Amino acid sequence: MESSSEGISSEASKPKTPSIHKTLTSLLAIKTNRTCADCRVALVDPLQVYASFCPGQDEVRRNPKIGIALHDFSITHQNFAPPAMKKDPTQLPSDPSVYVNQKFGGHGVFLCSQCAEAHQCLGTVITRVVSVLGDDGNHWTQERVDFLEQSGGNARSWKVYEAYIPERWKERMLKPSSMPTERIFFVRAKYEALAFALPPPGRLAEHAWLSILERNEVARRFVSPELKNIHSLTPSSPPLAKPNKQTTSKKDTVVTIGEGKLPNRLIDFFCVVECSMKIHPNDAKKDLSQLNSPEELSFWPEVCDCYPPKETHKEDTEFPAHLPSFVLPAGCRPSLRQRAPSFFTFVLTTGEGDRLYGGCLQIYDEMKGIEKVRDGIIGSGYEGKLPNFLEEDSNDGPEFLFFSKSLVLLSHYPFFDLFRSSLKQLNMLTLVQSPMPIERYIANLCLEVPLPPQGKIKVQFCLTPGKIISIERPPKNQLPLVNFSYRPLFSTLSVSNIMVVL
Repeated sequence: MESSSEGISSEASKPKTPSIHKTLTSLLAIKTNRTCADCRVALVDPLQVYASFCPGQDEVRRNPKIGIALHDFSITHQNFAPPAMKKDPTQLPSDPSVYVNQKFGGHGVFLCSQCAEAHQCLGTVITRVVSVLGDDGNHWTQERVDFLEQSGGNARSWKVYEAYIPERWKERMLKPSSMPTERIFFVRAKYEALAFALPPPGRLAEHAWLSILERNEVARRFVSPELKNIHSLTPSSPPLAKPNKQTTSKKDTVVTIGEGKLPNRLIDFFCVVECSMKIHPNDAKKDLSQLNSPEELSFWPEVCDCYPPKETHKEDTEFPAHLPSFVLPAGCRPSLRQRAPSFFTFVLTTGEGDRLYGGCLQIYDEMKGIEKVRDGIIGSGYEGKLPNFLEEDSNDGPEFLFFSKSLVLLSHYPFFDLFRSSLKQLNMLTLVQSPMPIERYIANLCLEVPLPPQGKIKVQFCLTPGKIISIERPPKNQLPLVNFSYRPLFSTLSVSNIMVVL
């Protein structure tokens, strides 16, 4: 019995290997991985993110008779081939681009759904395409997750596979609006032909080529002597492309004119409502041991951030203290998996009788370990028996849970479309690497974007490049402001039912 207990304690003392789901979620938390590696669109919905990774060397060894399909990049393939295999590329035992790709260490990138479809056209010899958190969980193995983690993600992909983009390819760089044929053509050049990873031959080519090989540990580990000779690997290429410079456009400024009894400002408050990790006082008196799922738990929400501070507008606007329970009336409930962002609007009344219009974007990106959930319940004053999935020695419970974060805008004016567009763009900026801190964008929206005078001026501004938000108010003698679309109403209900609703 003693030896058995010692064996159990020794196994318990071993550090647990993070689960596949947890590792993938942690990789998605990296900002560079929340932007598509090819078209650079922000990957807002985690359930629509795909991973594309080079097949491992073990997979290549298991398929030694994979034939090569000649295409426009056959000449480049011939130059990439090992010296002993250059005579006849059609007789190669495997695709030569796979050989060189393995010497780079292999790519492991995160993509949008459209670029993922283009990657699938490359075939399983070049890459594997799997949904990260979607329905393809059975396709993930620990070996694949480890490779994706060690490959460096999108950041390394941009440094290696887009290190040298020729001048003629500038206009062919993918954009979110690119057509499927354009995506296929680009990813074939980038991942199959490795056309942008090699510098053009010349006086400085040797130094540039060696800098690629020494750029990261993965490349150094797989490099071989025959790959160090740039002149035997690379065909002639056009001049190097100059780095693209980011341009910023100045925002139009409009002079606002105070009018009416309502405050002369567009946005009153920007708030973040999160879980306080404390259960409701009424729930602390209940028996939680009867719960069957963590999603049945309910925690008390709280305002963790507010800009400007709550007392800023105390002369004309009282901050609604009941905002957390208004945004999450059923409390903050955890989820076993990440969910797609959701948006809704609301109208609340302050203690002074004033109406405040709000928009809320709810995102599930807060990952907390089951130990922290357990400590939060006990710290709330709960003294009863915990559910089975929260017991310390339970093997059936989840390793972690996802909690919602609610981004809220409050205003005296019903600019509902403005709320939706602004919150989505702010969320997008938190997922990618932005040129300025996110607080600067929030301050610009709350303090610098003016309220347009009625029927006189249209205000246009943007938080992210290329996505302009326009706001205007009707004249005083026309119908009141309705800043939302009636299309969903008329597309789902008949005229008779609409009359009943009205």
